[in-house]
Amino acid sequence: MSSRAAKTFLDVLDEVRRGSSVLTRPVLVEASDLGNLPSMSSDGADSVTIFTQAGWTSERWAAYYAKEYAKNTCHIINTLRPVTIGRSRSCTLRIPDASVSSLHARLYFDRTDCEYYVVDESSRNGTYLNGERLSAGENTRLWTGSMLIFGKAAYVFLLSSTVRKLATLASDDKA
Repeated sequence: MSSRAAKTFLDVLDEVRRGSSVLTRPVLVEASDLGNLPSMSSDGADSVTIFTQAGWTSERWAAYYAKEYAKNTCHIINTLRPVTIGRSRSCTLRIPDASVSSLHARLYFDRTDCEYYVVDESSRNGTYLNGERLSAGENTRLWTGSMLIFGKAAYVFLLSSTVRKLATLASDDKA
């Protein structure tokens, strides 16, 4: 992943919006500040349906993501094989941060149940999903909008269909 030129989230949204990219893989968007990010539904549905009590419409959520993460680096994940995440140069997604273990976590797609999972690989500073520390070696299901933290490095996991929806919902003037 590191060998390609880094794309921002806005670059990816623009490519999808213009039709110059057919995105079929999930993405990890680097997030420097998780702030008051709106929560996503964890029911496994591939949608931008927001908890109604939060009062976030899909358009408002899309505008938030497009504005807040527009300039952040976006990694398109190839899940044909497990994605290794860590500080080591041999990792698929290399995070050069001292708080990240050499092999920190693994992300993979399970073809049996058609779900994405993350596994903490006994990392020193832990892997967190939406603020909860994961147990080492345990398969934990991901959904679109999941907040992943590896050491001190934060990412938002988005399914490709959600990115395509965000591209159509978020207009250029909001980004």
